[in-house]
Amino acid sequence: TKIMNLLLSANVLSEGALDNEDSPQGQAFLWVTTTPLQPGEDDAQIIQQYILAVFYYATGGDGWTNGNGWLGSETECDWDHVDCNSGVVTQLSPHDNNLVGSIPSEVGSLDSLGKDELLF
Repeated sequence: TKIMNLLLSANVLSEGALDNEDSPQGQAFLWVTTTPLQPGEDDAQIIQQYILAVFYYATGGDGWTNGNGWLGSETECDWDHVDCNSGVVTQLSPHDNNLVGSIPSEVGSLDSLGKDELLF
């Protein structure tokens, strides 16, 4: 599919990552391919949404203390604990939010997110 090729070319999806539909990557891919696109959404935003969805599933998003907006109909820049500048994620601050699991490597592909902007 177009989205799979986009994620593969952006190096945020590896071959075989979707072999397990229940993995964070599999769940995020299903979400990003079945969610209606937001107005003005482009390839960079789709990649960003996929990465954040992997983060959500890898850290137990369903059990977070506060996950308002996550994977909802609003743009990811309106999700709690996500800060953006001109539609680009610049900070994640999910501290004190009951995260479990590990931070997925895909988060490192958020180019505008420096190590000081991932706040736990």
